Amino acid sequence: MSERMESIVGILSDATSDNDLSALVGHVRDLYDVDHVVYHRGGPGQDETNLFTYNPDWVLHYIKQGYRRIDPVYQTALRGWLPFEWDRLNWAGKTETSFLSEALDGGVAPKGYSIPIQGPRGSFAMLSFNAADTPEGWDRRLREFKQDFLLLSHYVHERAESLRELSPSTAKELSPRERDVLTLLGLGHSRAQAADQLQISEHTFRVYVDTARHKLGALNTTHAVAVALNSGAIAI
Repeated sequence: MSERMESIVGILSDATSDNDLSALVGHVRDLYDVDHVVYHRGGPGQDETNLFTYNPDWVLHYIKQGYRRIDPVYQTALRGWLPFEWDRLNWAGKTETSFLSEALDGGVAPKGYSIPIQGPRGSFAMLSFNAADTPEGWDRRLREFKQDFLLLSHYVHERAESLRELSPSTAKELSPRERDVLTLLGLGHSRAQAADQLQISEHTFRVYVDTARHKLGALNTTHAVAVALNSGAIAI
């Protein structure tokens, strides 16, 4: 096992929360010198786990626009079993071309590799690696690290599954008021506007935002809204 993989396995074995896994995703990105790493776990009627290094603003936009239904990467992973490169998907349609342009503007790099993991009862997961490489550089990267990427997909998924079994749903952890503040922020209200609508002080509003962010393991407020939307804790 390579030194990179040994360090990752060590961190995984010590992970006790999704927050730990989120930090690991950033560590994997740095170790393999890619632009982004994304792990998604979900399925019909199941709690979701979403770990990513993308700009949270892009993730929130993606969720609010319902882009999963048109995203060729997500749709291919949802229905497939084999790893795939993003270049080999169909981006020729008007909808796909427009989506790709928005994704690139949102900080997504043009080269990608995704590994689907299909589970029981319609559940599935996906680990993706994303880099702004030249075609030649991307080919070299995959030749060198593809085996590591495949192993990582299963190691990360196994740990995420085990943590999910040990902890309750994040959607159930949020209080009604915490859901209210994240919903209003997701709708584009300023903190002052949202606090006024809820008839609470801005200080109290910030307390609810901070406690919700902590429960969701979010890096910032925008990340918290994105995670809450993805987990089903709030709806917009």
